[in-house]
Amino acid sequence: MIFYVLTLFPDMIGDAVNHSILKRAADAGLIEIRLADIRDFSSGKHRQADDAPYGGGAGMVMAPGPVYCACEHARRELGASVRIVYLTPQGRPYDQRKAEEFSKLDRLILLCGHYEGIDERALELAGVEEISLGDFVLTGGELAALAVIDSVSRLIPGVLGKSESFQSESFADGLLEYPQYTRPRVFNGIEVPPVLLSGHHKNIAVWRRRQSLMKTAAVRPDLLALAQLSKEDIKFLQETEAYMDNSRFLEYFEEISKIPRGSGNEKAISDWLYRFAKERGLDAIQDDVNNIIIKKPGTPGYENAATVILQAHMDMVCEKNADVSHDFLKDPIRVIREGDTVRADGTTLGADNGLAVAMILSLLDSRDIPHPPLEALLTADEESGMTGAEHLDGALLSGGKMINLDSGGEGVFIVSCAGGLRVVLSLPVEYTDMPLSHTMCVLRVKGLMGGHSGGDVTKRRGNGIRIMGRVLRAIGAEADIRLASISGGMKMNAIPREAEAVIAVNSEGYDKIAGIIKSCEGVLRDEYRVSDPSVALEFTRAETESRMVFTEEAGKKAVAILCLTPLGVQEMSQDMPDLPETSNNLGIVRTEGNTVTFSNALRSSVATRKYELKERIGQLAELTGAKCESGNDYPGWAYNPNSAMREALVAEFESMYGHKPVVQGIHAGLECGLFSRKLPGVDIISFGPDIFAMHSPGEHFSVSSAERVWEFLTRSLTKV
Repeated sequence: MIFYVLTLFPDMIGDAVNHSILKRAADAGLIEIRLADIRDFSSGKHRQADDAPYGGGAGMVMAPGPVYCACEHARRELGASVRIVYLTPQGRPYDQRKAEEFSKLDRLILLCGHYEGIDERALELAGVEEISLGDFVLTGGELAALAVIDSVSRLIPGVLGKSESFQSESFADGLLEYPQYTRPRVFNGIEVPPVLLSGHHKNIAVWRRRQSLMKTAAVRPDLLALAQLSKEDIKFLQETEAYMDNSRFLEYFEEISKIPRGSGNEKAISDWLYRFAKERGLDAIQDDVNNIIIKKPGTPGYENAATVILQAHMDMVCEKNADVSHDFLKDPIRVIREGDTVRADGTTLGADNGLAVAMILSLLDSRDIPHPPLEALLTADEESGMTGAEHLDGALLSGGKMINLDSGGEGVFIVSCAGGLRVVLSLPVEYTDMPLSHTMCVLRVKGLMGGHSGGDVTKRRGNGIRIMGRVLRAIGAEADIRLASISGGMKMNAIPREAEAVIAVNSEGYDKIAGIIKSCEGVLRDEYRVSDPSVALEFTRAETESRMVFTEEAGKKAVAILCLTPLGVQEMSQDMPDLPETSNNLGIVRTEGNTVTFSNALRSSVATRKYELKERIGQLAELTGAKCESGNDYPGWAYNPNSAMREALVAEFESMYGHKPVVQGIHAGLECGLFSRKLPGVDIISFGPDIFAMHSPGEHFSVSSAERVWEFLTRSLTKV
């Protein structure tokens, strides 16, 4: 095919088509680009192709003479019947159908305007067809001409490698294209949809078609009127649009974000939720700890169906960047939407778990979405101790099925969680004067990755406190040292990244000890070369005037606790492969006065194993003379192999998306553990949308993911 471009700036076209697919197509003889400079057809010696407009006005107009002569010259080369397309904002919209029409021609003239346009007489005489790329203005028609050349060329047989390359693209069938993915399988925590990895071509085709339909309905609904839709397409769109039209959850999320609702400060949001229910004539209960229960009857046809409990927590974690001025007790969260992303302005967003609260509110407010009787349970103070769930009166709820919306990761169903227990050992220590031959030094463990003590426990990351114990024991086996203090870790539920010990060493043996530490560092870097490649030991002289150290016996006991406390995964689940069942994290150690405290976070989905682990730590306390105390005991949520709701939701998910969801347990605490105890026999499942960087000022969520989860939730309610 020959493209003949008439332009004031031929180099703009020539340079652009000399690359990539267009160049290969030209080299193969599939297309030919001819260029003509309109100025060459001017009769004046200055090659002037423009002049001032009659009637006045800004800018210049391209003169009729050069333009018309250029068009006639091109027609003489290509034939009198060749079509001339003038690229102008005043033209008819250019679309894929027009590109397909042009691709069937063997030659085409493209006329590029500039300045304020072209004298109308030249256009009439040349018999041009006016085409517009859209409702916007460019400085000239050259970029528009390139768009036409590219979009038409790729439809010419042989230009692209496979005909499928353009047959499946946006507009080829009247719809926008489905999302595309390539390697790596996981990028910045976002995984490729599992259906695309399944190898099941029919399911992949169904998924792609539905994604294309949803994208078109959301972004370009005008295209649906002209698209070729099957009965299945129409049914899918009718169902999807019905649910999406009734969704107001993004509005409700912005509304509740105006109300401060940090953990322990939920009274205002609790009162707002109560008023929300009463204003809509719904039964509502507000208890003494600000939990809210709202009850809504089933819609026509589902009045007598089994009641479903929808659960979320109303509070949020309050964190902000150091340079942000924000009072979480009175300031609203500033919600910012940027394309598919919703974030806050330097603070936590509260999507965990405000997005779930908003979805529940949208359901309670809807009149058209079919659903069984609903009980909305919105709990307080989840983030700082689950006190709302702990104090809930289970007798206030009648539902036998619960959907918890407090887990992130679209397409993942959580079906069990670990219970937890805090165990603290308090070791009394006596002090003595440091030997005169010794000097105070500081030993530090640094460079570890850390992580969540539940979610990251299988990654075998180094625990700074345990490593400190190993190094102190190695030094003590070959040199005379005395321990003066030890500290490490920030939170019990976080794997400690650092630890520090102040020790007294024999001045004459300083170099020897430095050598031992260097050797230990080499061993650690080899052991943790994958999980913690930056692990490091730092050994320096201390800047302190204190000369008090632990007695030798107290120092040995402290090191023994560091080395012998059960750590990491203790048992794996027998129900779910690769899921830890029982673990412990020695998360904090502190020296305060005459006591060294060792704080442990125990987790287990089996209560008896959790308490057995507590007893083992208690025995270590007995052997060392430490005091053992426990608290913050919350139950786990055991996997239910006979869950009818899980099977129903898995089937519904597969029918909607063409692949099965990921079904797994988590080695962390959810309120579901408390609910399973307070509501005997309740069938629970947990899921939610993609929320990233939770509990940090970088927290944000994907709107499209939230919309898909909303669609799945609302379509599933009548299936469970």
